Amino acid sequence: MKLFHYNTVVGREDFADRESDIQFLSQKIKKGRKVVLYAPRRYGKTSLAQNILPSGFKSKKTACFYVDFMDCSNLESVCQRLVEAYAITLRNHFKAASILSIAKSFLKGLSVATTPDPMTGEISFEIVTRRGELPKLSEILSSICSLCLEKSSLLVFDEFQDIYTIPEALSVFRSHLQALKNTPMLFLGSKRKLLTSIFSSQKSPFFSFADEHALHAIPHKDWKTFFYERLSPVKTKITDEALMLLCEEALDVPNTICEFGAFIQDYYREAIVDTSKIKLILSDLIDRKSESYRYQLSLLSASETLFCKALAHNGFTKELNGRAFSQLSKLGPSSSSRIAKKLYHAGVVEEESRGFRLSNPVLSLFLKNRVY
Repeated sequence: MKLFHYNTVVGREDFADRESDIQFLSQKIKKGRKVVLYAPRRYGKTSLAQNILPSGFKSKKTACFYVDFMDCSNLESVCQRLVEAYAITLRNHFKAASILSIAKSFLKGLSVATTPDPMTGEISFEIVTRRGELPKLSEILSSICSLCLEKSSLLVFDEFQDIYTIPEALSVFRSHLQALKNTPMLFLGSKRKLLTSIFSSQKSPFFSFADEHALHAIPHKDWKTFFYERLSPVKTKITDEALMLLCEEALDVPNTICEFGAFIQDYYREAIVDTSKIKLILSDLIDRKSESYRYQLSLLSASETLFCKALAHNGFTKELNGRAFSQLSKLGPSSSSRIAKKLYHAGVVEEESRGFRLSNPVLSLFLKNRVY
């Protein structure tokens, strides 16, 4: 039986729609292009980049290099993520016996430290300097580029905008990556303004370095087959109107839509789910999560809580400094701007084409429908 998966990276079978996005990215990758892939959090861009790639890029003949820069705050953390990702790439795409010889060819000035697991016998790899230290950023990138020039590769940099404020990081990346003319690269990000500053500002080292592509909300009608395949085995049907309401309440976030679907699949078997039933189902789900949300909200200031309540009430808010939002939140324009900036960088608030919203749609429903 097919399941609804959420809060995890999924494969093609568990990925809803996105056929045109997959086709676009596949063509770009095959042509060796560089692409900036933007989407709000929980839209599936990591699943796209890690698992849903052309078949040629899932073979041993091509090295798929994936690194996540989320919450990196300094050069040391960037270097640590890179060497960890590099070690994983070597383990996944090369035989253990050949890694040491590969190290001599590509890890110039660096070495591979091997550690056997006494229980499984598997060998773990760590990339270090000759002195056993964490390599510098230029040393790691130089080695990665040497490998890419000799072996077909795909480079994926997730949450790339998080290195924007780290001094010299962008310049060092650009100076090395620009030599890889035929190596496809994906730069993933969830913060549109920072990505724009990196790839569209003439002052940035990465100005005009890559094509841009954005993941948009999946149309409600395109969820029908996905839900039918997963609810039919438990003898549950959902009406078109109910599915539309479910997507609207999830603020069209794919991860949350799948979370709602999983809840229906687990607790509402042999049922006809209409719009009135959806309201009861979501109320049930919110009740089960209420204690967790009360704790999360207790970590916010009173002003921040008012701000979040107002966002939840609206669903999407285009203008945070307008009179309507100020009246609803009971906050002045300057306070709203300050709070929005803080919560945006903390991952609590999301900004997309329809406006600002809470990153977690279920928390938004809790604030909208429960007294807090």
